[in-house]
Amino acid sequence: MNYYIVLILIAIIFIYHLFILILRMNSSKRPIPDNLKDIYSEVEYEKWAKYHKKSVSLEIIESIIKFIALFILFAFKVYAKFASLFNGELANQVLGVVLLSFATDFLIGIGFDYYKVMVLDKEYGLSVTKIGTFIADEVKDLVIGFGLTYGLILFIGYMHKLLGDWMILVVFAFMLVFVLVISLIVPTLMKIKYRCDDLEEGELRTRLLDLLHDNGYEVRKIGVINQSKRSTTGNALFTGMGKFKTIILFDTIIDQLSTDELVAVFSHEVGHGKHKDTIKNYLTNSISILLLILVSWLLINYNSLYTDFGFETVNYGFTFIILSEVILEIASPIRGIIGNKISRIAEYNADNFACSLGYGEALASALKKLSNSNMADLNPHPLIVLLKYSHPTMSDRLKNIYSHVLIKQEEKND
Repeated sequence: MNYYIVLILIAIIFIYHLFILILRMNSSKRPIPDNLKDIYSEVEYEKWAKYHKKSVSLEIIESIIKFIALFILFAFKVYAKFASLFNGELANQVLGVVLLSFATDFLIGIGFDYYKVMVLDKEYGLSVTKIGTFIADEVKDLVIGFGLTYGLILFIGYMHKLLGDWMILVVFAFMLVFVLVISLIVPTLMKIKYRCDDLEEGELRTRLLDLLHDNGYEVRKIGVINQSKRSTTGNALFTGMGKFKTIILFDTIIDQLSTDELVAVFSHEVGHGKHKDTIKNYLTNSISILLLILVSWLLINYNSLYTDFGFETVNYGFTFIILSEVILEIASPIRGIIGNKISRIAEYNADNFACSLGYGEALASALKKLSNSNMADLNPHPLIVLLKYSHPTMSDRLKNIYSHVLIKQEEKND
């Protein structure tokens, strides 16, 4: 019974993802909201529509191939057969399953990644990545992803062997510390792929430091990473917990935005800090982690699941596969609706804070420029927004910003 239930769920998950991709494909047929019509010129919009169609089509093809591969791995009990090639030690049994999973994803994904980054994005001016950089990035992502996944699964497996049901508390405590440490060392982790230099002295650095100081923050570092080595898209990060923060700017965003606009973007990020969004996210993630550990524990103790798929006993690597490919995917719509709703409210509040400091118009201008340079979808389907968008749509976001700008102007006039 478990066998057929899992296969049916995998098929349902695929149909759901395909449905979302088709909705995304049709976004190009939706009219641009009136308050966004100055983001793309007529020529730029036609260019975006062509790029959007090709990009989503590529995702659809990749999704179909990945579904076929995953269905075969489950239907023909390939995970168990491959794991049987390794000896019975826990570490080797987990290695067999995780190795097969990562190898399958890598072999399928590498071709699509190459076409997306080295062909499609270059054709539309979004990528400047050289082949050496592309290969290095893919290898680094593979090694880091495999190492972290294999290490965490082994840790959970050995804790279960050693502590039994008490592993729930130990693994939960470990994961809380692990997530916290990762959030604190984001700048260090980014150096694995990017070169990060200090922002040079000048008006921008001075104004960013003043912005944070005026709002009670200290800055560990203001870094600039060499995103221009890979693409033309712009972004910025504001990391760290408590009063000590690190600012990371993509060098591309410095070229795209004025000093006022860059300060406006970080006034939005300071708004997240003022509203304790990082701490709130950490607490929310803690609940999610606890639920995942509880589900993992239930799966570990559900022996018939493993025998139905060809294993003689529990395999912690297969627990991870079931959790990531089935349980989390089935739960993703609910998680998306709840989590993204909370996130969109936080984004509105952060925008409002930037407006309260007088950066509303500059923030709106920055968002428009970034939407253009990143070739953003200006009118996604409402269902996609509900399920997938952690930020409000650009149209709704600008409506909110301009309403606060108007209120602030009226207060000045009074």
